[in-house]
Amino acid sequence: MSTNDKTSSAPTKTRMTGAEVLVECLVREGVDVVFAYPGGASMPIHQALSHQPKIRTILPRHEQGGAFGAEGYGRVTGKVGVCISTSGPGATNMITSIADAYLDSTPLVAITAQVMRSLIGRGAFQETDVFGMTAPIVKHSYLVTEPEELPRIIKEAFYIASTGRPGPVVIDMPKDVQEAVFAPDFDMEMDLPGYNPVLPVPTEKLEELIPLIEGASRPVIYAGGGIISAEASADLLEFAERSQIPVATTLMGIGAMPETHPLSLRWLGMHGAVFANNAVNEADLVIALGARFDDRVTGAQGFPGTAIPAGNAAIPHTGRIIFTAYETKQSPIPPHGCRSRLPSPGRRPGGCRHGTGPAPTGTTAEGKGGGGKLPPPPGGNPPAQGPLHGPAERTGRPHGQRRGPHRQGGGKPSPGKQ
Repeated sequence: MSTNDKTSSAPTKTRMTGAEVLVECLVREGVDVVFAYPGGASMPIHQALSHQPKIRTILPRHEQGGAFGAEGYGRVTGKVGVCISTSGPGATNMITSIADAYLDSTPLVAITAQVMRSLIGRGAFQETDVFGMTAPIVKHSYLVTEPEELPRIIKEAFYIASTGRPGPVVIDMPKDVQEAVFAPDFDMEMDLPGYNPVLPVPTEKLEELIPLIEGASRPVIYAGGGIISAEASADLLEFAERSQIPVATTLMGIGAMPETHPLSLRWLGMHGAVFANNAVNEADLVIALGARFDDRVTGAQGFPGTAIPAGNAAIPHTGRIIFTAYETKQSPIPPHGCRSRLPSPGRRPGGCRHGTGPAPTGTTAEGKGGGGKLPPPPGGNPPAQGPLHGPAERTGRPHGQRRGPHRQGGGKPSPGKQ
């Protein structure tokens, strides 16, 4: 029996081609859709796919589009996206998509065909060093040199791509490996010494956050795509509501916190909301959950603070959440000037947590004295959003921010630096 039998999966001791073994392994990993563009070196894989009714093959018009499609499919379904290309230019066309999956922490397995093993390194037709070219932009790479290792390699690739911080894995598969006939062992154990993607944080480490939160007057939660990957949105919402701490999200973290919620500050960073950036810039405690401190958020100078604990804290259901608490440098803006500058939907219930004393004098990020409360723009709309580079300047106009009618002094908006 082989994968030509459309009613059942292949038994362990049946002799199969390497391409059939690959397809059977994909079925066992729960793959039901692959994005594959054919070529001479990958033809055996496509022939095996045509005999497997459990997998739908989507033909893109370009390998880059196919890999992006697999990436999007993985993000929407929560599964590992799978894309397949031929050797040479087919494989190199996927590099941009693989890099995108790496930077966006998207689980992806990219299978590239390769010339025969005996021709590798000899400048054969459509031969490229895919293993070497993709090494900096993947979690792991495989060059299959022994057909019998295929079941273990496929199992490891899906495990690595979907655990810890998700990301892409490349499997480079020579054509003679695809055509080799052997009896596969689908029960091979994974061999990943040193790879431990789940590192629970001790309870005492988590308890170190409690006095920090209790002692903070301007805390902010900084949530990223790790919340979504870990399926921890409900946990984030509960934590924010119990602690009454506002939440700003990264671009990858959109959806982790309902943006209609009173504690939501929406995006922060270069492309985020001005009030979100102001809140984070002036916070005395930033709790980062499932996020990395990207330069589009922090600016070129990095984040001005001291890291307290960091790690992978286990979540009761399916995921993990990477957290870092930052105790920031003393802000020159007194506490009362922070929350009053947020639009009313972003304030804590019951008003500003920082007290009701007189507003301090001084220069704020708006370039005006006083408590820094923004006047309502014409028409009563909330403050407009604009790009902002990292920590706002304490005087004058922050670099890259548009000068609009929501700013003190009003005036006609003028196009700013995008």
